[in-house]
Amino acid sequence: MAQAAIATAYRQAQMTHGVEVDLIGFYGSIKPSRLAEYLRPLPTSVVEYVVWDTPMRDDPSVHAVVGTMPAPTSSPPAGLSLGSATSPIVGELIVNLLLANANEQDTITYADNLFVMGRSEQEVNARIDRIKESVASLEVGALELRVGYSVGHDLTKPFEFLKHEGVVEDGRFVWRPGHAKRLQHQIGGSDYYLSDEVIAAAERRVRHWRRSYPAWPEGDIQEAVHLAELAVWRFYRNGDPSNRTAAVHALVVAWLAEGNARALIEYIPTHDAVPQQRYNDLVTELARWQRAAIGEPVAA
Repeated sequence: MAQAAIATAYRQAQMTHGVEVDLIGFYGSIKPSRLAEYLRPLPTSVVEYVVWDTPMRDDPSVHAVVGTMPAPTSSPPAGLSLGSATSPIVGELIVNLLLANANEQDTITYADNLFVMGRSEQEVNARIDRIKESVASLEVGALELRVGYSVGHDLTKPFEFLKHEGVVEDGRFVWRPGHAKRLQHQIGGSDYYLSDEVIAAAERRVRHWRRSYPAWPEGDIQEAVHLAELAVWRFYRNGDPSNRTAAVHALVVAWLAEGNARALIEYIPTHDAVPQQRYNDLVTELARWQRAAIGEPVAA
């Protein structure tokens, strides 16, 4: 929904620039003073006893623990309880109040994440400044803003929102996994001890990306390359012949997906922690496959 709103603002309102802005520590920063005022027409008693859960905070003993707390604690929690069913609703109301106070109601929001758009970098920065002033003027807590990654707020350059990477290509938005999501599948030499279950979980995440980003132009290629890397790491951990066969198959699929852009062995991840014999086994098997399939040796 938020991604569609960004695309609509770009096409219909010529909002060609934008950047993600986070409200740092939003839920934990909320203070009870004036909370009832901001949440009117909710009765003050509802705010105190349902939203803020005053009895539990005044007596945070094992007998006072209720659904808003995951476990007994010796001290009351700060801010809104993340476990409370009311917190997301209250958070959305406060965010809307902050934006209305800044006269920036058209800012795109997702929980405590904002996407501020404009027709130029200067306009985006001016809007962010107005939101900062609103945050400072409303007594809701010690809120701060953090501006996310972008290149001059220009949407034709890669930017991130909600851990997704977006960019405008040929007049339409293309979304890919963001940097943090891409790191979720990567396994380095220091992780050589990881279990097959952990590697399998990384494979599921990579496959989930492809389903989540159907318009990702290079999605099939990226999926094949990432799955090949993970299959090789499984073989490095466990040199079972079935793992070697699976790794060779995944490497060939990645090579074909990229249109033979690189030599086959360049798809094999390497690290000092990797047993040299297993790397050599993969090279040998790839050479055997390539001779049998197309009559060519693997480039050394």
